[in-house]
Amino acid sequence: MGKRVYCFFAIVNAPPALISLMRELDLIRGRFNQTFKLEHAFGDSATHRAWHGPSLMRALEGVDAEQAKADPIGGRHTIWEIVNHCAYWVEEVDRALRGENIFDVEAIEDWPEAGGSPEEWRADLGKLAETFDNLDRRIYGLKPEDLERKLGATFGETYFDFTFRKMLHGISDHNVYHAGQISLLKTA
Repeated sequence: MGKRVYCFFAIVNAPPALISLMRELDLIRGRFNQTFKLEHAFGDSATHRAWHGPSLMRALEGVDAEQAKADPIGGRHTIWEIVNHCAYWVEEVDRALRGENIFDVEAIEDWPEAGGSPEEWRADLGKLAETFDNLDRRIYGLKPEDLERKLGATFGETYFDFTFRKMLHGISDHNVYHAGQISLLKTA
């Protein structure tokens, strides 16, 4: 999707708080994209590269099924498990934005099993990309006032209450964290 286009008349006549929220929504979407996509999508100059290091997809470049299922540190999650975990959470955020409840997350869902074959690896990478595209379209369709909408979820015994804004920043942070983890596993 392209950049959000605003009618000049609407921006001129919009209250300053709404203009600020519109800009914030665009920044959140840009941040989500930056933590997920390859940085060449943002241009070739150093100013378009993410400050945090590689995006999730950049970290996954060159990883094949064998490396994805390897356990180089022992007892830690594999790259493949991390990919499935990231796809799960991007999909959960998309479900939440659609108004579906996300309650009682089970460990098996949070860390889905990894496959074993190159075909399964490609399918899981495809699922990760598909879940990203779905959430990106959902974010693009949000209205600025949606950032203040609240969501509640229960994880184990703990109930969480947070805004869409916090959830969208959280999924971007999640992408960055796991991109770093994958980068470390690739060199282990």
